[in-house]
Amino acid sequence: MSNPDRINYKKPITSDFSDGFYDWSIFLVNLYLRVQQILKIDFESFMILQIVVGYHVNDLNKSGSTSINQLAFRFEEIVNKKAIQIPKLTVTSISSALNIPRETVKRKVDHLIKEKYLSLNPNKSITLGGNYHKVFQSFALETTYDLGKVMSRWNRKGYIEKLMSLIR
Repeated sequence: MSNPDRINYKKPITSDFSDGFYDWSIFLVNLYLRVQQILKIDFESFMILQIVVGYHVNDLNKSGSTSINQLAFRFEEIVNKKAIQIPKLTVTSISSALNIPRETVKRKVDHLIKEKYLSLNPNKSITLGGNYHKVFQSFALETTYDLGKVMSRWNRKGYIEKLMSLIR
């Protein structure tokens, strides 16, 4: 589908694009498998979960960046309702952010609440649930490790500089 507001992206000028693209494809497959195997949710549900996580991380970052251990602690505070509540995050706002029909988001949020990855506050705001805190560190560490492998390969092959040149 054509979008008139779309940026005219630079085309990578490299004869080995397929090598880097393969690395990226493997990273995405491993991420999706982790979502299926560890979280046992579909990818749209994962994106919904990431909107909620990102919402909280953005708020936490306003007071400064934190380590993975500090972030895990803050998520535990959010789950245990000890953290200051940030403005309301709703099904409608998630639907709008992801361009997914509201009813689909509602159904998937209900499932994520049932699985305790998300929770619903008394003011109907969606927040993190108890099971998210339990899987956060291991999921984040595995994903960071996989991303590190991709970045290491790309660094050896000079792809990072090539990618950076596309946005300059």
